[in-house]
Amino acid sequence: LSELTPESVGQLEIVSVVIEALGFNGFQKILASWKLSEEQILKWTLLRHPYDRARSMYSYLTSPDSAHEVTHGRIQGKSFEDYIGSYDVEDSWIIRSFLNIPDNQIISEDDYNKTCRILDSFKIYDMKQVDPALDEVYGSCYNLQKAIIPQRALDTIKTSNTTSNPVKVAFESLSDAVKIKFSERAHWDLQLYKKYLKQ
Repeated sequence: LSELTPESVGQLEIVSVVIEALGFNGFQKILASWKLSEEQILKWTLLRHPYDRARSMYSYLTSPDSAHEVTHGRIQGKSFEDYIGSYDVEDSWIIRSFLNIPDNQIISEDDYNKTCRILDSFKIYDMKQVDPALDEVYGSCYNLQKAIIPQRALDTIKTSNTTSNPVKVAFESLSDAVKIKFSERAHWDLQLYKKYLKQ
């Protein structure tokens, strides 16, 4: 892709997009191996509301769709509400990933602020905004318009990570005790989501 010219762009056919969960440390390794500075690349990420992410994680790991995953079946014998109110729910996933903080270490406000300083240089989209995010990335990086991306590639992006029977329990329908427990556990991720997506 680095050798694309305006003339050759029309000959490029995107057949798929792969998004790897390498975290910020993986991202830094890519920069080093490609000998790129941070100013030479467009940094972007998708944020997901922590409750939506936890609900999706539960749905996926308790379904046959995750049978190929190492973590398949990790959540056993728990109803969704029991899971949401438990310590099995990942806390501060983004912060832990960006700063390489182990699960047994408590996240501090300083960790939150360090993550904000990193995210300040990113373009941030809600997970529900995948299409506009991809449009901007392709447009900014490769001067590509969505029109040249085959529909089958767009369909693959939308369907490759779906769960056949997702849990649809609304946060508001949970018991007050579970809502409080989850909100405490997801506190810093909720703060990030509110700060960058104003919701």
